[in-house]
Amino acid sequence: MSSLALTTLATLAAAFVATTATGPLGAIDLPAVDLDRLVPRAPPGFEARVVTPDGREERRVRSREPLRAPPEAFPPAFLAAVLAAEDQRFPDHPGIDPLAALSALLDTAAGDMRGGSTITQQMVKNLAVGSAPTLGRKLAEAVLAVRAHAAYAPRDILAAYLASAWFGRGTTGAAAAAAAWFDRPWSELTLAETAFLAGLLKGAGHLDPDRAPDLARARRDYVLDRLAADGRADPAAIAAARASPLAVAPPRPETLDPWIARTVAAELAERARAGDGLPFEVPTLVATIDPVWQAIASEALAARLNALAPPGPAGRVPPELLAVLGSDPARAPPAALEALREAAARVLLASPAAPRAVLLRRLAQGAAWEVLLDRGLGLPVPATLPATDLPAAYWPLPGDILAVRATGGVAGLRAVPALQGAAVVLDPRTGAILAAVGGHDAQASAFNRALALRQPGSSIKAFLYLAALAAGEPFDAAITDQPIRFPGAGGASWQPQNYGGGHYGRMPLYSALERSSNIAAVRLADRIGIEAMAAMAEAAGVYPAGGMTRNLVAALGASEVTLVALTAGYGALVTGGLARPPSALRPDPRLPGPPAPVRRIADPEAVWDVLAMLRGVVVRGTAAGAFAGHPVAVAGKTGTSQDHRDAWFVGIVPGLAVGVWVGRDDYRPMAAGMTGGVAAAPVVARILAEAHARGLVGPEGMAGALPPGAWPPPLLAPGRRSPAPAFPPLPAAPGPALAAAGGPGGGNGIGLAGLPAAAAGGPLR
Repeated sequence: MSSLALTTLATLAAAFVATTATGPLGAIDLPAVDLDRLVPRAPPGFEARVVTPDGREERRVRSREPLRAPPEAFPPAFLAAVLAAEDQRFPDHPGIDPLAALSALLDTAAGDMRGGSTITQQMVKNLAVGSAPTLGRKLAEAVLAVRAHAAYAPRDILAAYLASAWFGRGTTGAAAAAAAWFDRPWSELTLAETAFLAGLLKGAGHLDPDRAPDLARARRDYVLDRLAADGRADPAAIAAARASPLAVAPPRPETLDPWIARTVAAELAERARAGDGLPFEVPTLVATIDPVWQAIASEALAARLNALAPPGPAGRVPPELLAVLGSDPARAPPAALEALREAAARVLLASPAAPRAVLLRRLAQGAAWEVLLDRGLGLPVPATLPATDLPAAYWPLPGDILAVRATGGVAGLRAVPALQGAAVVLDPRTGAILAAVGGHDAQASAFNRALALRQPGSSIKAFLYLAALAAGEPFDAAITDQPIRFPGAGGASWQPQNYGGGHYGRMPLYSALERSSNIAAVRLADRIGIEAMAAMAEAAGVYPAGGMTRNLVAALGASEVTLVALTAGYGALVTGGLARPPSALRPDPRLPGPPAPVRRIADPEAVWDVLAMLRGVVVRGTAAGAFAGHPVAVAGKTGTSQDHRDAWFVGIVPGLAVGVWVGRDDYRPMAAGMTGGVAAAPVVARILAEAHARGLVGPEGMAGALPPGAWPPPLLAPGRRSPAPAFPPLPAAPGPALAAAGGPGGGNGIGLAGLPAAAAGGPLR
């Protein structure tokens, strides 16, 4: 039978399967797959190597979506090797290849086990149906492969396959494989090295040269032999490649602070979406985050969280449930284990990478515990884990539910923080993020709270008062703090309340901000219009355009923000009103998107008056207790959301903005009295005190940020005001953005149809 006849037969067979086995009378359910999302229009991914400013620490960061690249971006030798080893008749078959399947069957019968899946089938397996060894999965794979092959060009299918394939060393997608294995770009690889990478598609897990050098070399040589048999490479070059040693680069150590990596990854994700992906070659990018500032912020945050609520168990399993387990947990009834798993899941999440444990019995000398280990999948299993990482103040008891984390490669029990927090330090003159701490412990939780949306409480009021001053209100204009009601929908009304329930009567604006009067803030928002406040906060970058809720409750911080955005917004106040978007990466021409422009949000005189008001908050207002006797002259604002769910403080000095959030991940209220002045402001105070002790910041902020003697702003009194200092002028408009760098060029001499042949409850406070 001819090749054309077999291809026609395969197409008819696939059509039969599609209309019978997967139809109303069939037993196979096709997954709901949007092929457009799998093939030509998949979300852009990214991968980069990120280093600290001194180049001493680094880590690879990557998106969940693989880094995509057009086939012509790869060396022709690699594409030829992939086709020779994986699918010699691509794209001449209709998505499934009966000739390849028959050949694989004969080879397997002869002792050379191999599959007969086409590149299209493997793409569908990677992206849609998985690899379960069932007939239903294989039939669904075949049907979807035929549909994909009929709907999309071979170039798009090959690109999707290369982007979805597993190459080992934590790498999905061919674009990052050269950097992962050889620490070099694709354009610098040899024929032997490209053949090795193509060979990994057979199964990167068991072809790692560090674990199975003979298997890895044999697979590489097989790919080279296929290239020779197909006439896709020069015989002399093939012989030289076979004779060359197989030497891969050692894996680079992942030394960069995980919070830095996660902050950079979030920014790269935004850039990838805005610019339709990152460069083809895995770039090395320099973070703005300084390890010294990062360590200072991490230590200050952890110390305060531990002081407010020491870490301990996430919860406890009821004693009666423990009793059902009996003396031998390995023989416990499955129903009891399932009940225990459900009880633990209510208080602590678990996954294979971050398990949880229920304590059962302390072993000799208390250095280890017998536990039930729960990885979030299946029933818990008995295990023995060390307890050496538990805090001295915590006395563990049977039934306690703890986290399990690895330290130095050894899993051990870890107490769970009762409170969480985040801290951000940035330079408002450039927008560079100097520190970004996303939680109590990066090993215990990957969630980056510095980028989480939470209610800012009264910390948002700085932008309300700036909007009022910019509209012509004097800083000492009178405002009344007396009960007031505002009409609502359906005849209802709303009456704002102050923290503590008291009233201050008639007072100047600066006193209202120092005391964080909610009633005065709502009256002021009503006076100038909530739109004016929203426009100011959005211009400062606290919210995206249109992102702040347009109602009076937003004047009290009911519209959610991220800590990074709020801190950057405060940075615009200490630069005389120049707002710069925050960034954790140094400028790099390879990054997509033009640089964001610097915006002036208000005239320097209005900004200076707000700074003086915020200085009053620290000296005689809601943050005074945290900064009494502090060596640095700080201005800032506290914030506490409803029922003490969120506590905030953002402090600013010339050249520096420091923001802190404290709260719970589950939005439960903290203890009464956990205001921004109590929970968050002391963290900022400790960060700046330690920075001052190390010579990183002086009493008047960063050297050169403002003229000598200009800081701090004077405490305000009725009719008293000092002129604004000489703030930096608005920079000239930036030139056009540089284009992102591309991958290796060169011809693509493999002659594939469809592929280019020659291209490379209480009140808020």
